[in-house]
Amino acid sequence: MRHRGPDDEGLTLIDSAGERYLDLSTMDEPVAVESAGMAHDVALGHRRFSIVDLSPGGHQPFWSGDGSCCLAFNGEIYNHIELRQELAAVGVPFRTHCDTEVLVEAYRRWGEDCFRRFVGFWAVALYDKRRRQVLLSRDRLGKAPLYIARHGGTLYWASEIGAILAETGRGAFAVREQLVADFIAHSWRDVYDSTFYEGITSFPAASMAWVAAAGTFEARRYWQLPARRMTEREISATEAADQFRKTLDDAVRVRMRADVPVGFELSGGVDSSCLVASAASQGFRLHAYTVSFPGTSSDEEPYARAVAERYPRQVEYTVLEPPREDFWEQADEYVGHMAEPFHAPNVLTNRGVWQRMAARGIKVSINGAAGDESWAGYFNDYFGPFMRHLAREGEIGALIRNARLFGDEAHGLFSETVIRRLREAFMESRGAGAGVSSPGSRMYELPAGSDPMCLRLAPGRGPARDLDGRMRDLIGPWRMNYWLRVANQSYMSVPTEVRCPFLDHRLVELAFGLPVTYLIRDGWLKWLVRTSMSDRLPAEVAWRKRKMGFPFPYEQWAAASRERFFGAIGNVDCPYVDLAILKRSYGELAKRNPLYLWRVMSVCLWWKKCVLGERLG
Repeated sequence: MRHRGPDDEGLTLIDSAGERYLDLSTMDEPVAVESAGMAHDVALGHRRFSIVDLSPGGHQPFWSGDGSCCLAFNGEIYNHIELRQELAAVGVPFRTHCDTEVLVEAYRRWGEDCFRRFVGFWAVALYDKRRRQVLLSRDRLGKAPLYIARHGGTLYWASEIGAILAETGRGAFAVREQLVADFIAHSWRDVYDSTFYEGITSFPAASMAWVAAAGTFEARRYWQLPARRMTEREISATEAADQFRKTLDDAVRVRMRADVPVGFELSGGVDSSCLVASAASQGFRLHAYTVSFPGTSSDEEPYARAVAERYPRQVEYTVLEPPREDFWEQADEYVGHMAEPFHAPNVLTNRGVWQRMAARGIKVSINGAAGDESWAGYFNDYFGPFMRHLAREGEIGALIRNARLFGDEAHGLFSETVIRRLREAFMESRGAGAGVSSPGSRMYELPAGSDPMCLRLAPGRGPARDLDGRMRDLIGPWRMNYWLRVANQSYMSVPTEVRCPFLDHRLVELAFGLPVTYLIRDGWLKWLVRTSMSDRLPAEVAWRKRKMGFPFPYEQWAAASRERFFGAIGNVDCPYVDLAILKRSYGELAKRNPLYLWRVMSVCLWWKKCVLGERLG
């Protein structure tokens, strides 16, 4: 995992029975642990990407001042300054300025309750000499990856699946075929802490567990989303907007803390624009980067520029050229980093942006991830459930008003658009995954004998149909965990650290405690976000309806990639894809459903590179 942490490396071997330990600082030198000559039953390893306190004092594994605890930690404790002051006030001495030391000393002072005090993200493995056990913990929303597996009587945990497979061997875990089938057919992935490998799971978010000597553990949650939402009688829209601004500002403020350069990804969309406006309004000087796609319908650069020009003294603005990475030139390396199939080839585009920012010295990037999941920003996912919510509440006037006002322009009550929207909202299938947008799922019936997928399994359980339940599913086990996983493996392969203020648990708690009618209102998604920030943003940004993204010509890309794809996989014998049918139907799939074709391709690439361990040709 050296690509994740180029700055330092450390290993600690612990004999819990004999209370002995051995620290090894290897830094890119291969080490035969057996030659260290010490029997041990616990081993901690760490690669460091230095962000806070760049001195050697932040070396990990990190021992507490009294030598009772040893910590391997991935993440950031953003409120480490406030916690350090609180601990110092009761006599806790500190040797460094790193948040790692704050974490371990917070544990010594408050025990397991320390995790409830942290603002940030983390994956933690902490050995406590007194208990002779390891404590595992993961942050509330699961931003920091933590994979766990048992094999051959040993319990393994790591920030990447590849680290586990490097020790156990690639054949140690069978493929989870249900996930392969659901991924190809429906674009579902990373559902309920599962991976594409039987026996390898994600340690659950917002949880902690003590690992016994036998390697057994039982994860316990230390945090939950609010149990209920307030009504409009309990909190006014003005009060809600005030709370949003204050909470967002503090989430941004603490994420500006770093001993390396910090940049902002400014797309021109509402979420990233809110973050830049928040930082600038607080007086921070910042560097914002955007990507321009001139001549396309997805060029958001004019919106991004309008935000930057709103704060000329605070914002330095840079326009990056559109990344034009050749997927096939990087396929072997990138597919290996991903370790599992992924939803689209243009995820490489995002890494290209982070690479360009890193080339300019940026080591921390702040972006707007999770704004849509927590504040209701997806029309396809939330419109139908919201309409049904209004109907159940008897809010017929609001139902009709929202049906008319959604979209780029208002429509008449009996217009074809409004009637179609209402019909789709109330006739939505009750099948698994109903209403959740899965771009490129089977949009047309494949002719007999032309579907290359060999698996024929019933789909797994889908997300909730009601609005609140669906939002809870999409911020957690149904969507956000996948976006976090694939993004983490992309940006840490640069490496760079990406910080997401909309994932601040205080902001998420607020979002899930407010009335849903403050999230979607009068035809506007993310209504409260827009109203709260309207005086900080240009009107054309705060009140724009059309969402854009990185433009990517899927059909043309798929058509042009045929020879390079088959050259990359060769005659690989993937049991889930009929290669002969794939070759025969490739052109038709590229034209009719390129994203479905891509998922078939992704499974083949993953099978050869990650399951078989062979180089993509």
